[in-house]
Amino acid sequence: MRIISARREAELSFRGAASRHAARREWALVDLGGASTEIVIARGDRMLRSVALPIGSGVLAATYLSDPPRPEERARLRQAALRELTRAPDEEVERLVATGGTASNLPVVLAKRNPPRVLTTADILTCESRLDHRRARQVAASTGLPANRVKAMRGGVEALLLLLDWFGLALLHVSHEGLRHGMLLAYLERGGNWWQDHPTKSGDFVGTPGTMGKLGSWT
Repeated sequence: MRIISARREAELSFRGAASRHAARREWALVDLGGASTEIVIARGDRMLRSVALPIGSGVLAATYLSDPPRPEERARLRQAALRELTRAPDEEVERLVATGGTASNLPVVLAKRNPPRVLTTADILTCESRLDHRRARQVAASTGLPANRVKAMRGGVEALLLLLDWFGLALLHVSHEGLRHGMLLAYLERGGNWWQDHPTKSGDFVGTPGTMGKLGSWT
């Protein structure tokens, strides 16, 4: 058994997602978790900076939404999330990639047989409507998702819509690659030393304090 540092965990998680989704110019990777959202700005396969925001899907849903949600509750959730989003990076990015429970399960809500890997804004709004129009246990029965997951996704879908708008994009790329994939790639490159931190060099990625330490939830 190996215990890896939070910094190394972040690097491996990012590497897993970047192996499929990296863009040549700057792009954004969003890990939408239950309690917080991590946003990484990258160029190619290199992490540039990150920030953590307290707008996790589970917290948003539990704080603002009933079962099923009402329109006025969604409006309050949106206002609260927007207040936190002002601390997000404001760079121009060519691609927004999302990972985490909400992102990885939204394609199934849209199409169970052939779920897409890229979602349009219209697709996400369709998912929001399907998640909201009945009680969570009924949506769970029709989608095959746990009822608690359905409830959390109701908060997460709003956060993803706001992030698309924040970055001025209309497409969301869904990543199923993350920590495990990054560990495999590191092992293939470095063998038994895959888990060790790289020496810090000038210009290396530096996250804001407290960020990137919970990226084991990346999928």
